[in-house]
Amino acid sequence: MLTAAPMGLDRNKVREIAALARLALSPQEEESLTTQLERILSYFSRLSEVPTEDVPPATEALTRSFHSRDDAVTNTPRVEEFLESAPQRRGNFFVVPKIIE
Repeated sequence: MLTAAPMGLDRNKVREIAALARLALSPQEEESLTTQLERILSYFSRLSEVPTEDVPPATEALTRSFHSRDDAVTNTPRVEEFLESAPQRRGNFFVVPKIIE
């Protein structure tokens, strides 16, 4: 298990982040999140120590090719069947309440 290294993260910084995210945190949540975020930052700090100079950049996430099916309509919509469940309709359209003025 990773131990939390001092990363300059304190409860005031957690409160600031919570305020930006519009989160109301209890003192217990602040303490818990401070510890969790310190561990996450510590882990990322350790990742920066990994030597990657000789690792070539990845140009493709997957090297395998996938065969996909043709993009063709195989089941045509049954408009009348869909409209039967509409509370209100006008012709071939659903009638819904106006939400934008």
